[in-house]
Amino acid sequence: MRDRLTAARTYYVRTDGNDANTGLVDSAGGAFLTVQKAIDVISGTLDLSIYDVTISVADGTYSGQIVLKSLTTGGGMVFITGNTTTPANVLFSRAGDVITATGPVTGVYKIEGFKGTCSAGNMIALGYPCYLRLGVFTMGACNNRGIEVSTGAAVYLDADWTIDGNTPNWILRATIFGFIFIATRQITFSGTRSFTSGFAEAVEGGLIHAYSVTKVGSFTGKNYNIATGGGMTLGGGGTTYFGGSVAGTINTTAGSAGWKT
Repeated sequence: MRDRLTAARTYYVRTDGNDANTGLVDSAGGAFLTVQKAIDVISGTLDLSIYDVTISVADGTYSGQIVLKSLTTGGGMVFITGNTTTPANVLFSRAGDVITATGPVTGVYKIEGFKGTCSAGNMIALGYPCYLRLGVFTMGACNNRGIEVSTGAAVYLDADWTIDGNTPNWILRATIFGFIFIATRQITFSGTRSFTSGFAEAVEGGLIHAYSVTKVGSFTGKNYNIATGGGMTLGGGGTTYFGGSVAGTINTTAGSAGWKT
């Protein structure tokens, strides 16, 4: 039997918490230690009905992986909320992928108010059907890619965001019918940024919609690459749309062509 919510609920996560706690009190003796514990409880024991659940994450550094899991819900969402005023105060930092899923995910998650870094992997890697919204956040240095979606995964960037670290591969990559949506948002490149592959890539049916995006600062690297049936909607933007030092390219060869509008 699941606990069917009759009102919104908040779980608390703190660096001095303990996963043996209830998670329902904002204190060392009441809060969870990891975001994952809160997700496990919500996914495994709750029926959200129409109500939202917030995972409130206190300032600090968290090294545990965040694995999104399916929700029982009639419309309620899960919000993972750190510090929306100073996102870098809530640091999700680990060697592998920071935010991921190990299978299809039903329900909607929104994560905001954090900074993500990874020394061996991606900040976000979603390879199954799921829907993730991102509020205000900061992307730090990543060993591979920033956000990669595939196989029906969708990421919506709902707020302005900042990049203050370098990444050897793409900041955004959509492949195998993955979808990334950014509209009427500002991207700030803080300091001297360098992306070896470039900023955005859409291949193998992946789609990136980046309409009315404004940029503060610039970066060294390619603006975008579109190939093998991938597509980008840039609102008529040109080859330097994302603010990089190298013009974006689109493959028009028969059999591997992409498209851009």
